Amino acid sequence: MSQPNPPKKRKNLLKSLVKPKGKVNIDAQAIAEAKAKDLAAHQPSPASAATDNTNAQLPISTPYDYQHNQRSQPEPLPPITPVANSADTTPVTPVAASVSAPEPTPVALLQPVWCEHTGQWQGLAEAVVGLSHRNAQPALPCQDAAVVQIQPRPVLVVCDGAGSAALSEYGSQALSTGLSRLAHTLELPLLSLLDTPHADDEQARQMVQMMLRHGKGLLQDLALQHRREVKDFRSTVLMVIVGTARLLWFKVGDGAIVLERIEQQHDKDDSVVCQPLLTALGEVGKGEFANQTTFVDDRLSMQDVQWGMHSSVGVSGLAAMSDGAAEKLVSNNGRMVSGQISRWLEGVREQTLRRRDLTQAFYSDRFNQQSTGDDRSIALLAAQMVWPKG
Repeated sequence: MSQPNPPKKRKNLLKSLVKPKGKVNIDAQAIAEAKAKDLAAHQPSPASAATDNTNAQLPISTPYDYQHNQRSQPEPLPPITPVANSADTTPVTPVAASVSAPEPTPVALLQPVWCEHTGQWQGLAEAVVGLSHRNAQPALPCQDAAVVQIQPRPVLVVCDGAGSAALSEYGSQALSTGLSRLAHTLELPLLSLLDTPHADDEQARQMVQMMLRHGKGLLQDLALQHRREVKDFRSTVLMVIVGTARLLWFKVGDGAIVLERIEQQHDKDDSVVCQPLLTALGEVGKGEFANQTTFVDDRLSMQDVQWGMHSSVGVSGLAAMSDGAAEKLVSNNGRMVSGQISRWLEGVREQTLRRRDLTQAFYSDRFNQQSTGDDRSIALLAAQMVWPKG
């Protein structure tokens, strides 16, 4: 029996299977140059970095073929569509070019609370000769006149005779007494004018014209009586007639009319305080020139007259004064009034002020310092007040 041949060794077979048919040469320098070229090609330049993001392409990383010493060129990717910011996708409401502001809410202004009066009035008047008249040779008489009337309604009249008129003291006396008497006579027309709810300006104008026509007639009568001209008796006049609803005032020439109201105010401790407020009616000025004024005479017209109506609600006092007294009690523009007037009105209201007190005040050093030394006269009306409790 014959014996089989032994198997060939596997080692030699494997060598023959893996034996390469040719050599592959790897160039290390070429690989290094390819890496450097690849890095340089994909390094972003400053110009490309500044381009708009919408046109930018994402960098593409491709494998390098080291066997053939080149980079394979893949198919280019489609351009990337930029995604809008989330803030841009929010719907925007169009805004009008001009937005109208809301209408302001009206705020009601606090009205002053005036103390009421009882309808009972007290009055006092005084006229004194000026010191400059006493120094004249011969001495001049007092050319001012002041009258206060309570019944049938409160009335005050102040007249200042012209210094250049020879008998102006007669004119001022005749005007003050005559006009106050006329107001008593015209009580019925004054009742419909001043005591009714509705004011009639035309009726008030006619009343002023009637008063002044009567005043001019009084001076004409004096001129006939003394066989003089009307200009020798001319005088200024200030008059106030008080009603339950309103008051009527008028003035010819200089001097001042002052109205007082007492306002209720609350102090820090919530207690009620009564504060008097003084207001000048009309203009205090003398006229077109510093030493010139207007007088009641035969040439007077309504253009030379200041007049008006004022509510009498809450009126606590009135004062009319010639320019000799007004120079120390009222400023030239009429915006500032001395509190002395309120103190005098309080004295009249309490019936503690006497005519001699006014005389002493007019002759005091305080009144005569830096003064013209002119005659001084004043007429005061003060109402009895209903004072608030507390």
